[in-house]
Amino acid sequence: MSDIIEIYIGFESPTQADEREGMTRMAGSVGPPRHRLADPDFKWTPWQPRWDHENTSLCAAALLPSQAYDPPLPEGLSRFRVAATRRNEPALIVCELGQYPGAPAPEPAESVWMRLPNQGGNVGGSLLPDGVQILIPDGLPRADRDLALRLRDRREGGPWYALAGPDPSFAGQWLPLLLSDVGETLAATWVPPSEDMRWYVLPYSLPWDSLLSWLESQALPDYVPGALARARRSVERSLLTSAEREAKAHLEVFELQVQEDRKELMSRLENATLAGNKHRYPLLYGSGDDLVHAVEEILATAGFSVENLDHTFGKGRSGDLLISKDGRYWLVEVTSNSGGTSEIEAGKLLGHMETWPALRSELLEGGVLVVNHDYRLPPIQRPSGPYRRPEFIDQLKVRVIGTVSLCKWWAQEDFLAVGTAFESPPGQSDAL
Repeated sequence: MSDIIEIYIGFESPTQADEREGMTRMAGSVGPPRHRLADPDFKWTPWQPRWDHENTSLCAAALLPSQAYDPPLPEGLSRFRVAATRRNEPALIVCELGQYPGAPAPEPAESVWMRLPNQGGNVGGSLLPDGVQILIPDGLPRADRDLALRLRDRREGGPWYALAGPDPSFAGQWLPLLLSDVGETLAATWVPPSEDMRWYVLPYSLPWDSLLSWLESQALPDYVPGALARARRSVERSLLTSAEREAKAHLEVFELQVQEDRKELMSRLENATLAGNKHRYPLLYGSGDDLVHAVEEILATAGFSVENLDHTFGKGRSGDLLISKDGRYWLVEVTSNSGGTSEIEAGKLLGHMETWPALRSELLEGGVLVVNHDYRLPPIQRPSGPYRRPEFIDQLKVRVIGTVSLCKWWAQEDFLAVGTAFESPPGQSDAL
């Protein structure tokens, strides 16, 4: 009996890699560099790596690159699986999708693949755009949920791949660990009908220490406790002290409470996001009545009295809104453009201001043009203001405000800034 936990790594050992690289250099050629999974320092860990061409029968788990695993399986993987079956233990296998023997590529591949054992077990993935929202499915087992959290939190910047699971006729359970906000599978578990294996199909580059920590603290205790017992790292419940049992019980209650709290917080976040999107989406991507209505509500919240002139006079007879505060009045025109804003828009507002006395008696303090400009671009990539030509900006006779600025003031509840922007003299208010 020993205090180490053996783990099979599906690569040649660092010594073999060094020898191979030395031989290829002597021969005047360059062979494939060794993979990052061959480089961790196991010196201060409980893990003893077993590489290709070494005995793997006592291993507790396996870490593999993306490869084809049609029968016959590689010798190391086959010996590990057979030995686990003889011990009546599931073979825990973690496969990094998107990395292959050799050094990691400088840029993520556009597509990735691997093959689970037996025919029909093809798994492919296509690269997703940056900024994908990551969701954790409900009802995951404790250990799998912990892994999903590590993947989400330690790999926040990606890259992520949309995984296409095995053919529907392929036997076994394909269970998502992570989902995108549109339901794409980003990481998954496959369990065959025999339940003698548990394959984790993960995107590459989860830090090595986090993966090993998860195996030792979560996966092995839940799925292969015998491996910890053989390494003297597991104690039967009947042999625990009262203090240990009490601490363990409190921990279990804590973990259940965390799950419940997270569900509640996720629900609150979802509701808050839905409420926020009622204003945010029209301001950043909207046009027409939706955009006018969002601006109207924000101005009312900022303390202005707001009249919708399209409702009063009908569309096109004047500006979109008449706003007032402390006996002062401004005419507001709201518009949107997929690119830069036409200088004619400011002229239209001036025309409405000139004809205003024929419609109503209120004296106008000025005019404000609100523009959702360049709305096909992400807000952070949009130019600083609706107008770009300095000579035109210097001669503006109305106030010009972009909706990105308006959205930021609203989100930060800085309604003083909203009031200041609309009450300021003619000119352009650049994005914050």
